[in-house]
Amino acid sequence: YWIRDGEIIEAPIPSIADKDFRAVCFTEDHRLFLGTTDNEVLIYDMTADTPSLVHSLSLAGIEGINAFYTVDNTEIFVCSDTGVAVLQNDLTYKNLNTNHFTSSIDHMLIDYQGNLWFSSSRLGLFEMCGSPFLELFPEIGKASVVNTTEKWQGLLFCGTDDGLIILDENT
Repeated sequence: YWIRDGEIIEAPIPSIADKDFRAVCFTEDHRLFLGTTDNEVLIYDMTADTPSLVHSLSLAGIEGINAFYTVDNTEIFVCSDTGVAVLQNDLTYKNLNTNHFTSSIDHMLIDYQGNLWFSSSRLGLFEMCGSPFLELFPEIGKASVVNTTEKWQGLLFCGTDDGLIILDENT
């Protein structure tokens, strides 16, 4: 049944009776996101008298969608049995790397410090938080193991497996 303001309304066409849903999310811009038991997200415009399907997305690597979590109406996290995806407003998405925490992710929240918390009925809780440290080598396009460092005269000397790399501390 499709209900608006306590009244049953006409179901959208084409019919979605053959789909099984686990998750639903309404956004501030009057869109309805439906997550299927497989990897599909159906997006409906709810401004007209009859809901209309505006987009259907298949999320690679995401199976069994369990929940949606919206962030400032700019992103929607999609929690699933096989991982988490982040859906942007332009309907592009990317899978979030949660390492080995990829089974039966049921819910998530963002705490007051901006940390991401995920719950799994199989694995418990998982927290993702930003690091106060910056990895310098990916920033400069290098990939090397650093064995020793020394600051001298505004420069950072890095002894690596590939030789000496000298970085300017300011830039």
